Amino acid sequence: MAAMNDKVRGYILNNSDFRETDAMIKVLTEDHGLLTFVAKGAKKTTSKNAMSLLPYCVSDLFFDYREGKDMFTLKRAELVKSYYSEDLSRLAALALISSIAINGYDSHYRTDLYGDVAQAFALCESEDVIGVIALFMAKMARYLGVGANVDGCVICGNKKVVSFSSHDGGFLCLEHLGKNNTLEPSTLYKIRLLNKIDWPHFRELGKLEFGLEDLMIMADFFYDHSDFDRRPYTFFLKMNRL
Repeated sequence: MAAMNDKVRGYILNNSDFRETDAMIKVLTEDHGLLTFVAKGAKKTTSKNAMSLLPYCVSDLFFDYREGKDMFTLKRAELVKSYYSEDLSRLAALALISSIAINGYDSHYRTDLYGDVAQAFALCESEDVIGVIALFMAKMARYLGVGANVDGCVICGNKKVVSFSSHDGGFLCLEHLGKNNTLEPSTLYKIRLLNKIDWPHFRELGKLEFGLEDLMIMADFFYDHSDFDRRPYTFFLKMNRL
């Protein structure tokens, strides 16, 4: 049975064109997961919903919910908070997080993905977005069951590690280094920390001056072990190299 005039709060992850004046909205909600809304007339200049449906907003959405469906017609929307930023680096970070969330939800449903997006969006306002993205990727890899092995050498278990191999899926010791380059102990520590901590301990990354090169190690591993779209990540790198 349909429940009339339901309301759900969610993070607007994507807003794309749909027909001449309509939009299709991807929204991550706490209670119903990832939902798709058709917002009729949202592209019109007179639309009252347009500002509430922009990407990287938190909005209350009103619709008629039906069990078993994940696509609905939107009745109206009310803006709660906008995370939109004029800082291109932060904007690219939000786009990348949103892309990973959409792909991750489609690949492997997680009820707590909503909390991860909420934490990542909030931290992007005040913290180094490079670290936020790296931790988001590390957590998503664990959700997908392909988390990096950072307890010892991925081949023999030796605790004395000297490198990290995206291909092998974790740390390597000197004996199994192969053609991989050795890494500084500080870099190895950051990689291990990244794959162990959760959001409450995020600022530990900042204390270690987590940088773009550290992110690239995590990103190479993440994309090598998933089929996610790399383009938002490539755009983020471009924005941070300007």
